[in-house]
Amino acid sequence: MNLKIKNSTGMKGEYRVMVLDKEGNIKQDTDWFDNLLLDNFFTNLQAWAANKWVVSTTRTLRVGTGTTAPSAAQTALVAKTASTTTKTASVTNAQYTDGQGRLCQSMEETYSFTLGSIVATISEVGWFNGSDINGNTVHSRALITDTNGNPTSITLTNQDQLVIKYRITVVDIYKEGSGTITLNGQNYNWVSRRGVKQADSSNGWISTLLGDGTNNANATQMFTAYFGAVTFGAHGVSPSGGTNETLSAYPIVSAFGGEFKVNLNLSISQGNNASGIKVLAVRQTAPIYFASTKIEFTPAIPKTNQQILNLELQYIVTRA
Repeated sequence: MNLKIKNSTGMKGEYRVMVLDKEGNIKQDTDWFDNLLLDNFFTNLQAWAANKWVVSTTRTLRVGTGTTAPSAAQTALVAKTASTTTKTASVTNAQYTDGQGRLCQSMEETYSFTLGSIVATISEVGWFNGSDINGNTVHSRALITDTNGNPTSITLTNQDQLVIKYRITVVDIYKEGSGTITLNGQNYNWVSRRGVKQADSSNGWISTLLGDGTNNANATQMFTAYFGAVTFGAHGVSPSGGTNETLSAYPIVSAFGGEFKVNLNLSISQGNNASGIKVLAVRQTAPIYFASTKIEFTPAIPKTNQQILNLELQYIVTRA
């Protein structure tokens, strides 16, 4: 038996540029402004996935003098002035629900250039998910804007220190899915919704997607199969009622562009019940932390100890 379910997850980023005097007082503060996550960011998610998300946790912040508007195909700043890998703070924020009812989690990093190290007028900023102090590749780019959202420039002297915050957010843009599968000539309607959210932790969506330095090769996926009179529930709520069986399976992860596939199998000894499988809840652990899924079947799917059930979960990562 083969099932295919698709989820969507979005990502977005923001910068905040501050200029400090030699006493550490803030002279200028742009407040937060949006960036453009570039095509190469999503392409490189494939390479990071292939390496089980074991990438450097040292990342690079760049500034430059370019004034060309960002475009998705860009891979570098237009005119780089300086780069730093010096982070003075890195915080993974608790998960929250935004004004559109979407589950979100963000990571905020603070990068500091040394006092007087940049004597120039800067107008662009970029972020690279890796350690490359001498290069110019970026995965995110933005023109510096003022508090009204207008492009602006910042002039730095040898008495100034540049501090830049970068905040990247994962957004659950998962929508209810539905479809029909046919097994042995019988049609089964299915509905998928987001399951219960993952507990807040340092190993949340963000650290997994950007690389937390942990080898996630052997992590398992947790299934719960529900049988009988089950209440499916709304988005973000675990199913309830009936009887259930908690299972585990080793995932097979593949990636292409900004998409990931996770294939899981319920073996011949798992999920067998005379009343059939009414709901499958899948709680992701590494390497796909960022969306748990539940699927309801009408009528319930019969499974015996002569069958293997294959579930293919597709995750599409896009700009939020």
